[in-house]
Amino acid sequence: MIRDLIGAGVPTRFVKIVLDRRSGATAWTSACDDILAGMVRDQIADLDAKITCLATSKDALVQFLAEAAPTVDDSESTATGGA
Repeated sequence: MIRDLIGAGVPTRFVKIVLDRRSGATAWTSACDDILAGMVRDQIADLDAKITCLATSKDALVQFLAEAAPTVDDSESTATGGA
């Protein structure tokens, strides 16, 4: 379970909380569920922000390649003296 949670990108602090809750190692109340739900919502918002940032970076790189890098056909044409 730990490997699966960490492999899914769940922060280790959440893994500990989940394991503690599951094992009954700590006194758990509905208030704890509310706190954990808030932490999870914050984590989801953080992931959404990272996804947006990564998508923007990807789009910029794709645009860069489209504008700056010759296509394979163009470079072959230049290497053979034109078509």
